[in-house]
Amino acid sequence: MSTARKSSSPLKDRLNKVRFSARHGRFRARLPRYAFLAFVVFMCAAGIRSVLVPPTPVVTAPPSGSPVDFAEQSFALAFSQAYLSYDSAHPERREEAISAFASSGFELGAGFSPGAGSQEVRWANVAQVQRPLLGGVIITVAAQLSTAAQPVYLSVPIDRAKSGAIYLAGYPSFVGPPLSTTGSAVSENGEPVDDSEVTSLVRRALANYLAGDAENLSADLADAATVTLPTNRLRLESVDQLDWVDGSGGGAVVASITATDPVGGVYTLRYEVGIGRVSAADPRLGPGWRVTYVQTISQRS
Repeated sequence: MSTARKSSSPLKDRLNKVRFSARHGRFRARLPRYAFLAFVVFMCAAGIRSVLVPPTPVVTAPPSGSPVDFAEQSFALAFSQAYLSYDSAHPERREEAISAFASSGFELGAGFSPGAGSQEVRWANVAQVQRPLLGGVIITVAAQLSTAAQPVYLSVPIDRAKSGAIYLAGYPSFVGPPLSTTGSAVSENGEPVDDSEVTSLVRRALANYLAGDAENLSADLADAATVTLPTNRLRLESVDQLDWVDGSGGGAVVASITATDPVGGVYTLRYEVGIGRVSAADPRLGPGWRVTYVQTISQRS
């Protein structure tokens, strides 16, 4: 009996191993099917959850940048109202209104001596805000005048004192409207322009710019320049000061000028004019200095 039990034990062990190997083989063969079924069950559960519990919408933060300074814009609008309104029968009214903005460092009336008649601002809005090379901010105000069919665009340079108080940083300038397809002035210690070619170029370009003479102005523009003309026509009387913004040969100059309007008004204005040198390889213009922008910098550049 003992011998029979001993002889049957190895046989039984072999049979058990065969059965285990067969079960293991079947399990391994079915494993991909089990994995696929588990994946299907998981995806079905996820789909049901998305229906029952909608995903929380992702809120995209607005692009970072300088915050809108409504106080500066309000200052520019109020100054433009006082600057552009006048009545020759009561000149003291304008002087009183403008005195709140222009300090003793400015000419009487902030550089504008009105001619005959009267003028009112029917409406005014901020058209553009720019950060010039000089620092501070230039706020361009669109204003509809009682004496003009189209709005005029007045660029007002302003800055803040260390105390945070807003002040007029320089004489304003008339510019063209901002470009609709997209999208400054130098300090008193700026380096004077002593290049006669640059001086002649700026004088000629500003004269054509103020007069609205696009054809003649185009001859002094670089190929990439895009300039919008003022809607009010002025006559350039003189260029009183011309300085480089960033040292001799820099990318821009600042011109302080005197201009007059058709009814005898006299303006002291200031313009930042971009200047670039054209290489001799340019077949259309030839070598020399050309204007890249006038006051309003193209948002496409």
